[in-house]
Amino acid sequence: MKPSARSKTRLLQTQLLELLESMPSLLVNQPEAWDINGPQHFLRQGYRVHYLPTEVMAQFAPFAGQNFEKVKLINYLQPAVKLTYYDKHKYWLIKSPQIGALERQTEIDRYLSLLEKQQGKLLSRQLDILSPGGETRLQQQLSALEAEQTLWQQIRDQPQAWELVMSTYYSEYRYWYISWKYHLDALTFDNATAHLLSPIRDRSGQILSTKLNVVFVDTGAILLTHDHQHKQIADYLAGFPVRSHDLKGQLFARPILPTQDTDQPDS
Repeated sequence: MKPSARSKTRLLQTQLLELLESMPSLLVNQPEAWDINGPQHFLRQGYRVHYLPTEVMAQFAPFAGQNFEKVKLINYLQPAVKLTYYDKHKYWLIKSPQIGALERQTEIDRYLSLLEKQQGKLLSRQLDILSPGGETRLQQQLSALEAEQTLWQQIRDQPQAWELVMSTYYSEYRYWYISWKYHLDALTFDNATAHLLSPIRDRSGQILSTKLNVVFVDTGAILLTHDHQHKQIADYLAGFPVRSHDLKGQLFARPILPTQDTDQPDS
């Protein structure tokens, strides 16, 4: 039996993770020494980044272009000379016309079931509460849950009287992205962006497992500041003594020096 595409991908992922363990990871002990912005914030969110020098990049060719579950090659063939991390607030919102009657009832019933479980947990705590103050707070929480249950039952049973919207806006799902600048040639740069693999969390937000993002770094160039290319371009154009006066797009020219004839004359 031939292995499935999924099993092949898993095997490649295992090989990639083994290769990474043998790689000389770059430690960003002093982020200010690199042209890098925002790493502290996303690291606090449980994201993991593995920095590698450009010199080892060729060894990752067999894994390029693959979508792995646990590891991602962020910028293969585009080693970064500048890095920026930033997050985006992502959410979805569905209004009443797009919510069918069955989906509406199913979602409300799901929430009512969640409220019922919360109520059960509070009731089980009664045996552990000894102080009068604790008993009062518990009764207040139970009363609030019962009132919420009654309200959502009314919303479920009277669909014509209530407009329903579904959204993850207040769930605060924030996704981290990385933007990098890399060399196209000796004089020009380009920019690219990718999302980072995020850790897997439970419903309470606790991290269950982490994922690995691999970033290749031009270790010489990332020590410089690349906000502007003006100085490099100016120095380059200064070598062209002839220029046009068209303000839209000037022409620059310089004579091509003849190559030196290194052949020795016949004796």
